[in-house]
Amino acid sequence: MSARVWQVMIKKLTGKQRMLESRLIEQKRRCSELQSKIKSLESYIQDYLTHDSANTVFDRRQLLLRESTVAFTNQLNAAKLKLEESLNASNSECESLRNELCSLLVESSKYQKMQEAYTRRQHSMAEQAERKYHDELYARTFVRSNKSIV
Repeated sequence: MSARVWQVMIKKLTGKQRMLESRLIEQKRRCSELQSKIKSLESYIQDYLTHDSANTVFDRRQLLLRESTVAFTNQLNAAKLKLEESLNASNSECESLRNELCSLLVESSKYQKMQEAYTRRQHSMAEQAERKYHDELYARTFVRSNKSIV
């Protein structure tokens, strides 16, 4: 294969690498946002639970308020669980992208080494051809100079 083929393959892998890195950055940003939302929900839940337990005297109105607070807290917990599921999925996607990037870098490295080996081979063959040419030229010159002596 020619050096051009290796260059094209490396360029293709570099483009794919950039795309994967971009996707990884986006997933990391999403993970960060999800973690922030989870912390916010945890704070809300804690606020509602501590506020509700502060008052120990209950009348009918406060029982209804407590019931609605518990229902709202349950909704917040459900939302938190969904966010945690999304965070786990996003973390899994990040891991998958990292693994894909790693294998891509290994493949790119292989192509780079193949290109270098090809270039060295071509350079070596060119040097051999040049040496052969100079050897033949020297031999012809030597033969010509010795014919004129004889």
